[in-house]
Amino acid sequence: MIKMTPRRIAAAVVLLLLLALTVYRVGAAIKDRVDRAKPRPAEAASVEVVAVSKQTFERKIVLTGSIEPWSRVDVFPKVPGRVKDVAVRIGDRVDSAQVLGTIEDRDYALQVAQAKAQLDQ
Repeated sequence: MIKMTPRRIAAAVVLLLLLALTVYRVGAAIKDRVDRAKPRPAEAASVEVVAVSKQTFERKIVLTGSIEPWSRVDVFPKVPGRVKDVAVRIGDRVDSAQVLGTIEDRDYALQVAQAKAQLDQ
């Protein structure tokens, strides 16, 4: 038989206390996990109640997109140069013979004058 000395009794008490503390901590951890797993009841949403009345209702749809024309035509001048004046705006309807803009003719007028001067010599 094992002889129970005061030192062995103290060691047994300490071991029992450590065992009890471990069991307590494990139980608390399990309870905490179970509590977190339970679904919490939803909080009631605050609402405002109004009486039904006849009102006008505007139907509106907001959309994002891009607009493209039915047809597109590229316009090129017969002679190169700087644009002096633009007679139409984007989106205006134009006819086939309508002037859309004018090009500076100063350089061409100088070339014509120079050619006439050479011709007269």
